[in-house]
Amino acid sequence: MNYIEKLFKQYPFIYFINGEYYALGTGVCAKVNLGSITLKARYERYISALNERITDQEAWKIFHKLIMEADFVKEKEKMYGCERDVFKELNFTETELSELEVQVQQYIEFWKKYNIKNFMC
Repeated sequence: MNYIEKLFKQYPFIYFINGEYYALGTGVCAKVNLGSITLKARYERYISALNERITDQEAWKIFHKLIMEADFVKEKEKMYGCERDVFKELNFTETELSELEVQVQQYIEFWKKYNIKNFMC
C-alpha cells in the first residue's frame, strides 16, 4: 500500500469513494459532511478536467478549490497526526482501496501535468 504513504504526504484533497466524499492527506482523514453546497460541483469539475485540455492556471483554480474544501475539514477535525489511525478505522474494502489508489494516481498525474507545484506557496 505504497500509495497510502503518498496519500498522507500530499496536500489535503477530496476523494470520492463508494458514493461518499472524504478529505484525505497530510493532517486529515475524515468523511466529509455535505454541508458544503459547492463540493459536488467542484469535485465533478476536477473529474471532467482530468480529460480536458485546460491551462495550468485553470487547473490550479480547480485543484485549489478542492484543497480548500479538504483544509476546511482538516481545521474542523483537528487530527494532530492521527490520520493514519483514523484511516484504518474507516475499514475500506479492497474494492474501495483500489478506487482510492486510482484517485491518488490521478492526483499525482494532475499535479505533474499542470505544474501545480508552481502555484503552491
